[in-house]
Amino acid sequence: MLRQDLATGHYDLGPTALRTGLAAISRIDALTRAEDAARDFTNRSGATTLLSVWAIGGPTIIRWNHGSPAFYTTLTVGSVLPVTTSSAGRVFLAFLPESLLAPRLIAEGYKTPLEENPVLIEERKRVRCAFMASVESTVVVGIRAYSAPVLGPHDAIVAVITVIASGIVPRSADEEHRKGLLAACAKVTSDIGGAWRGPRL
Repeated sequence: MLRQDLATGHYDLGPTALRTGLAAISRIDALTRAEDAARDFTNRSGATTLLSVWAIGGPTIIRWNHGSPAFYTTLTVGSVLPVTTSSAGRVFLAFLPESLLAPRLIAEGYKTPLEENPVLIEERKRVRCAFMASVESTVVVGIRAYSAPVLGPHDAIVAVITVIASGIVPRSADEEHRKGLLAACAKVTSDIGGAWRGPRL
């Protein structure tokens, strides 16, 4: 993390610290692009979108773009979502390593390791195949949601963009919004150097 100049005895940032800093800068840029993609999708489609990242407590909402018609829930910026019952959480479940997921899964009552749990293994496969997870009334009653990943280099998940809707939003718009969400996530993934292996719509 640090290196010392033998001539002066002064310390400066070492190679590990520099790599860490560059990685952080890269992540900030990637998040900015993901934020822009979510906001632009809301502006184009009228859908309400959320942007979530993996934080200490698990999947955490960091941006909320109100669509039209506007509606409100108990969720807000800063809310931590469950891994196994939220659409964003299930996307993180599909793309994060088990070492990061294990503490949150234990907190949600899953005592069996992920790699030995057939239900969670199947869910991971399903989301990885579709590049999308969907739920309804599992986090907030009456709210349906579908989420897709933003991936960086080496398939590292940077963020998750989610579309949410309540009963006042016509279900007839859902399929178009799903396709638009996948297209938006595919584009931002490509823009930040990731590889999109899901559907291109």
